[in-house]
Amino acid sequence: MKAITSAICFFILLPLPGFSQFCLPNGIIFSRQSQLDSFPLSYPGCILIEGDLHIEGDDIVNINGLYPIVAIKGNLLITYNQNLDNLEGLHSLRTIEGSLSIIQNSKLKSLNGLTSLESVKQDFLIHDNDGLIDLSGANKFHIAKGDLLISQNDNLVHPVGLKVDSILATLYLDENAIMQDLNGLDSLTYIGGDLLIQNNASLTDLSGIHSLLYVGDHLELVNNAALENIDAFDHSLNTPWELLIIENCPQLSDCAVMSICNHLAADGNSIITSNASGCNSFDEVLVGCTVDLKDPKDETVIFVYPNPTSGSIEIFGIRHSGYSCKLHTIHGQFIRQWNSTVNSIDLKDNPPGIYILTIEWYDHVINKQVIRY
Repeated sequence: MKAITSAICFFILLPLPGFSQFCLPNGIIFSRQSQLDSFPLSYPGCILIEGDLHIEGDDIVNINGLYPIVAIKGNLLITYNQNLDNLEGLHSLRTIEGSLSIIQNSKLKSLNGLTSLESVKQDFLIHDNDGLIDLSGANKFHIAKGDLLISQNDNLVHPVGLKVDSILATLYLDENAIMQDLNGLDSLTYIGGDLLIQNNASLTDLSGIHSLLYVGDHLELVNNAALENIDAFDHSLNTPWELLIIENCPQLSDCAVMSICNHLAADGNSIITSNASGCNSFDEVLVGCTVDLKDPKDETVIFVYPNPTSGSIEIFGIRHSGYSCKLHTIHGQFIRQWNSTVNSIDLKDNPPGIYILTIEWYDHVINKQVIRY
């Protein structure tokens, strides 16, 4: 009896023929619907594809047979599928070690089906999908570790649905013909590389990226024919950038937003040309940044740069004489006072912390918070 029990246990511990969680080290290409439908039977137990997964073919109408897949160690390419209208078969997919390319799927209306996707280790490309209306579906995707490219999607009105917080490389928005704004990127705070917004003919403003605090390298606004408002850049903290380009945006007349003013004040590299009057050259924008105050109570045109600072600060936006400045700690302790002949102060001898800069003239008082790190 004991021998029979041992034999049964030994049999149970043996792997079943054909069962493997890891599979397809050389990848696989699906070009017919029948291949996708038979995937669970052809590769039983396969949940992690070690190579690339490529889906391409006019015969393909759904990818439901891919429901077991949890991870892909290579690239996922969903390309040139003229009859595929959803990605529901990928609802178990969590990670892609390579890149994700969704290219020329003319009936695809959204990203529904990528509901479990949390990580793409390389680039994420959404290109030339004429039926794509929004980017809903990838609700767990918060960090793009490579480039995020959204381009030539002719019916994409907003990038709504892609809840990305950080892009470690470049965000590239190009030739999305009817995209009107950037609503849907509301949680985006960090771009480690470039922000390139180019050739979007219907884009009127940049609402949707109002939470953006950091752009690592280039900021480029080029050939956006309807763009007339860039106030969303007002909160970006890290300046100067490696390069600022604002070019061929003929409706854009006001570029004097805080981050751009800070970039210009720091002599950052800039190309500003072929826009509307007021934003048609470096000098025009700088005038907008340092314009005389019409109403001394208006704090929005007075700014301190750099802020935060490790040393000195300069005050921009006051062209009137007769004002004075006082500096206090956040707890009200007086530090120093100076008059209108000085528009900068060195804080390097002061300990790190939050300070209050008070600017006074006539009966008007404006307070600015300064951070010393």
